[in-house]
Amino acid sequence: MPTSNALVLFMKAPRPGTVKTRLTPRVTTDEAAELYRAFILDTLHQAQRIAGTDLFVAWTPDDGRTELLKALGCPGDPDVNWHRQRGSHLGERLSNAFSAFRQHGWEKTVVLGGDSPLLPREFVEEAFEALDRHDVVLGPADDGGYYLIGLG
Repeated sequence: MPTSNALVLFMKAPRPGTVKTRLTPRVTTDEAAELYRAFILDTLHQAQRIAGTDLFVAWTPDDGRTELLKALGCPGDPDVNWHRQRGSHLGERLSNAFSAFRQHGWEKTVVLGGDSPLLPREFVEEAFEALDRHDVVLGPADDGGYYLIGLG
């Protein structure tokens, strides 16, 4: 039975030269892609432990779903749902995702980067709880960005 909470992991297909590019030239593009594969797999496993949510992998680019299925090893897993990211830049893709999940009935949606293996699951649980009292939740990152966005 679906819940009212959507947990959405934004992921890219783990293609060399397109993921973890800030790590190069210290590591090769192949090594960066392999590290990304490990991060997204660990993040997925952590997310699967969060109760009371419907878990989604939101993928990009359009033709990257098969690569992610292979990297994550979860074809046919009933606990993992799939959502294609739509939009030409991250802001547009986030906006479209929040709109889509709202339109399909989820009351609260939390999005985080799919390569967040060390994010404590308690932070995600607290974000959903905070959405009972607030319309928006942001998880601020040390670099001035964010690690999590939630809308209720």
